Amino acid sequence: TPKSVENSINELADYLAKPAKSELETIRSFYVWICYNISYNATAYFSGTSAVTEASGVLKSKSSVCEGYANLFQALCVAKNIKCQKISGFSKGYGHQLGTILSYQNKTDHAWNIVFVSGKWRFIETTWGAGHIDNKRTFVKEFTNFYFLTKPEHFIEDHFPYINNDVEGSKEWQLLRKPVSIEDFSKTLKTTNVARDWGVIFPSHQNEVVKVDRKASISMESKQNTLTNVSVNLYGSSRELCNESVVIVKNNYSNYTITITPRKTGKYMLQIFGTIDKSQNVMPQLTEYLIECMSIEDEFMSYPEHSGFYGPSTDCKLRGFANPESISAFQICQNGEFELKTMTSKTLKCTAKIYETDGSRSSDFVMIEQSNNSVCVKARFISKGYYKITLFSEFEGSDTYSEAMNILVLNKKAAKIPTPFPQTYSTTTEYNCHLIEPLVRNVPSNSNVRFAMSSPVIQQLLIDGKVYKKENDQLWDITLKTGDSGVVTVSAKTDNNVNSYSYIYQYVVD
Repeated sequence: TPKSVENSINELADYLAKPAKSELETIRSFYVWICYNISYNATAYFSGTSAVTEASGVLKSKSSVCEGYANLFQALCVAKNIKCQKISGFSKGYGHQLGTILSYQNKTDHAWNIVFVSGKWRFIETTWGAGHIDNKRTFVKEFTNFYFLTKPEHFIEDHFPYINNDVEGSKEWQLLRKPVSIEDFSKTLKTTNVARDWGVIFPSHQNEVVKVDRKASISMESKQNTLTNVSVNLYGSSRELCNESVVIVKNNYSNYTITITPRKTGKYMLQIFGTIDKSQNVMPQLTEYLIECMSIEDEFMSYPEHSGFYGPSTDCKLRGFANPESISAFQICQNGEFELKTMTSKTLKCTAKIYETDGSRSSDFVMIEQSNNSVCVKARFISKGYYKITLFSEFEGSDTYSEAMNILVLNKKAAKIPTPFPQTYSTTTEYNCHLIEPLVRNVPSNSNVRFAMSSPVIQQLLIDGKVYKKENDQLWDITLKTGDSGVVTVSAKTDNNVNSYSYIYQYVVD
């Protein structure tokens, strides 16, 4: 708008309404103009000093608090004979303390508008539509459409009308068939406008305070939009990060479970983040809970370091995994020897790593075996506790490996033989090798050692300098005597007419 039309409410209203083809478009132009042109007076808000709130004064200063935003919007509507009211009440905005129970004795802290359009009353919130206050107590301009004609069931999550001390009369301005009480408003979980926009809900825990007796599991659903990534942060009472006590598991494409097992009793803050854009590095917050832990597990076990969710990646099927939704993201291993087999729709190139709770990783205690239509991950756990197994694969058109899935495993008993698997090579999976024994890297010296394996394509083996030729379709079953020390290398070739062999396994002689 030119400066010349910003001198009066009527001039501005006429200018903004002139190109509008409907009352709705006029209201829209008022909303957008205010959100983009009026800044929130954070200094007045935090200092307790008065800000200009009368409509013409807000127009002149281009700055105000919620009262001024609402007054200006109402004045523009009145100028064009559009039915509009200013609503005062309680809000869950900046500075809201989780667990606070409001009463009608509290002083109202916010103002917004309702406007009559297309035959019914609708909400308008220009203050929050214009931006937000950050952690430095500074107003950040950030326009959002969310607070333009917001659905009543979404608006009630953070706005509760209370006008002129009239409890009953204020209920109708919730615009709900069944108005909620001020106590329910206080207790009910507030999700961010991003979460509400995407249809993210938390059906198991709909109140903002969660009481934990040893362990709690919070369910999260996102059926309207597929979340490409989700993460959580758990903070202690001194704002220390306690992510060793929280984990998020993806159950299917739209459902997640967040499990909290605190190390000690007390209060925690759980923040949940997510995104529908895989390229987005900083994920917006979806909601936060106050966690009150009353009791803890008899034996605390840390979760592995992990920034996202456990389960198949959202592009797992595109990578060639046939039924990723059938893979359980959380599994239990009873004896330290773990195996996970998944079907594939094509031949894949895969690797895997094991991560311990401190973030250390190893490829020695995990082995990949493949066929044309499956991938099998074998892992060995040397102690009890939680482990993360990450399966990497090549995405079609890319020469690099990236995460295809993360599996959380609770191992209940250490492996009897806590040694690594034999060293394998790219040809091991290329030749679809399946190893029966030895399944340990270290073999005894001066001993007869049985080597047994299968492969549909290998024609000859070379073990410790001796050639073995395939005689039938049965297993390769060879016994050899080891020396005093050194290594035993198993090589293979798939064509009898080729001279060179390729490594498939290597062992260490003790």
